[in-house]
Amino acid sequence: MLALKLLFIPIGGSIVALSGVSSFSSLDWDLPNTWRASSKSNFPLFTCKHIDTRTEKSQWIESELLVTLKFKNDGDRHNLKDDVQLELQGIGSVISSWGTQIKHNFKSREENLHEGGVGTGDESRYVLTIFTTSNKTRLSELGGGHDSYVYGDEIDCNKTLFAFSRPDTTQTEQHLKNVKFFLSNCANNKTSGRLECQIKIESNKGLEWRQEFKPIVIS
Repeated sequence: MLALKLLFIPIGGSIVALSGVSSFSSLDWDLPNTWRASSKSNFPLFTCKHIDTRTEKSQWIESELLVTLKFKNDGDRHNLKDDVQLELQGIGSVISSWGTQIKHNFKSREENLHEGGVGTGDESRYVLTIFTTSNKTRLSELGGGHDSYVYGDEIDCNKTLFAFSRPDTTQTEQHLKNVKFFLSNCANNKTSGRLECQIKIESNKGLEWRQEFKPIVIS
């Protein structure tokens, strides 16, 4: 696709516009559902936040967790092919206080969102919930009580990019430890000449991409 470029040059008190043509493809502009893996190590999906509203001023959490996809083996992003595994990664920032001391205070810490539970018998530390009526997404952090949370027990997200093939009546939960992501249907695009792959999801609860959002990974 071609785009018009204008160069404005002052000449004798007037401004003259010189036009030219350039290709959009040369600018590496990608659609929101496109992940150019060769130049971007992760693919941002949505952001989840928790602001504690409890009245105990000595106990509170303010957190933000950016949820992204990354290659399980970073070297694979330069060699796209079917069945290469991806994983959900959180990039988190937190400040919290329990009692009279600051408990957590960090920025941009990486989290593996597929890890097991912390301090309990739960099979997953993070649980993704989609509410059927409001179509909103929430990320829950499981633990053995308020003092075991890092990001908060309920972290509300700004986008809903997932759905369930078998949704429950009011809300459906997915323990993220039981979800896997893989590249699939990798093939050369006849128009761009680039290798393109889809992302498939394996889940014990029927987690899938929303119909309106089908991510594509390109070389």
